[in-house]
Amino acid sequence: MKFLLKLFPLIANKTFSNLHADLLFDRIKRISLLLIITYPCFFYVDFFLLHSVQNHLFRSILSGVHLTGFLYSLCFLVCYKKITSRLKPTLILLSVIVYLLLGLVSSLNSQLLTGNIDAYVIILMAVATILPLHPIKSSLLFGCTQIFFLAGLNIMELNHNSLLTKEINSTGAAIIAFFISFTFFSYKLKDFQYEQRLKEDKESFHTLFHINPTPLLIIRINDYQILLMNQHARDYYQLPDSETADGSFFFKAPFIGERILHRLMSERSIKNYAIKHTGLGLSHKWSLLNMECVEYAQESCILIGSTDITHLKQKEEELLEHASLDPLTGVLNRRSGIAFLEELLNNPMPSAFILGFIDINDLKKVNDQLGHSAGDEMIKRVCAIVQEKMDSSDAFFRFGGDEFILVSKRKTVEGIQDFWDSVTMEFEHYNASDKAPYRLSVSHGFIEHKKGSSITVEALLEHADKEMYKEKQRYKRQLTY
Repeated sequence: MKFLLKLFPLIANKTFSNLHADLLFDRIKRISLLLIITYPCFFYVDFFLLHSVQNHLFRSILSGVHLTGFLYSLCFLVCYKKITSRLKPTLILLSVIVYLLLGLVSSLNSQLLTGNIDAYVIILMAVATILPLHPIKSSLLFGCTQIFFLAGLNIMELNHNSLLTKEINSTGAAIIAFFISFTFFSYKLKDFQYEQRLKEDKESFHTLFHINPTPLLIIRINDYQILLMNQHARDYYQLPDSETADGSFFFKAPFIGERILHRLMSERSIKNYAIKHTGLGLSHKWSLLNMECVEYAQESCILIGSTDITHLKQKEEELLEHASLDPLTGVLNRRSGIAFLEELLNNPMPSAFILGFIDINDLKKVNDQLGHSAGDEMIKRVCAIVQEKMDSSDAFFRFGGDEFILVSKRKTVEGIQDFWDSVTMEFEHYNASDKAPYRLSVSHGFIEHKKGSSITVEALLEHADKEMYKEKQRYKRQLTY
């Protein structure tokens, strides 16, 4: 008994006690309905099938047992809706006592006619299975009932061997019934405790989810529906206040969505996935995502945590731009230009283009006579005019101090001549305006790179440099004359 008290204190969890009382009370209602429905059958058995039995005491007790069960059930159903929660445990205990006593009396009554104890054993097992009480209560009820039953057997059963057998069998049945009741009650209590822990865990999860300082979302995999999000996510992604929202903006490009899902299915999580959002007013906003496959509301979902890295990305782009551009002219620097040329030559589907090597004339003279600031202005003016005349597909980068490279998608050297004539004309207009104490003049050399031609960047630049050098020599000869 001390062991049972330790395992199941008499003052149990109030919530569980109420839930368990409601369950048993509902089962007693069903039992009562069953007894009322089946009573006509018992009546037929008592007054017609057993009419020929000469033992009137047996018939009277049996019909009394059946009638008592019927009347008790009828009274229970009449009062069912009027019973308060406080009275339910008492009425449940009373009902179990009534059922056990009916089984006990019915079985002892059988001694008058058949000598079996089947009714008692059946009622014991039925009560233990259908109405598992608190183990303390069930042990007391089964124990007291068994004592009364054994006392009755000693009065009714005169055969010593038969009495001993029935005493052993009935006691064994009572012990088994108790353990059945104990087991059912224990499982019910464990289920309740498990559900309580799940509920507490869910509440803790929701609390932590909503107070987390970063945007968090749970998105259903099959349709990208957002099942749960915290306020930070609602504000960050500018989502409506409705309980659910569309989360497909994470996977706007189908191949991105498929790629993410494929990785998630194989790896179960993705860490530090950078994504640039589009739509919903999120343009130019970058997020660093951590994604995890989870089960939520019994559905396969993705838990997504976001960190805003827009500022970092902007800084990265600024650094990349500064690292790629010549600080004086704003055009690509040598490193970026050479990388562009290598990528162009190594393209699996190469195309023809024109490479121009451009050298500014008299830059050293301007630096020596007018100063480096004037030389810098001269360089910037040349770059501005060339860029103004370029096509959007052309590339222009600084190769050295006064040397620049032009890459044009025009097909032939002749085809680029119109472009260069317009550049030269713009130089002449600038010189005629007398806006600066120097004259703009450049030497250039153009070569054609044909589609499919195999050549290195160094060799290509060397050929263009030689073409430029020829014009440089002509320019110097003109100055001499």
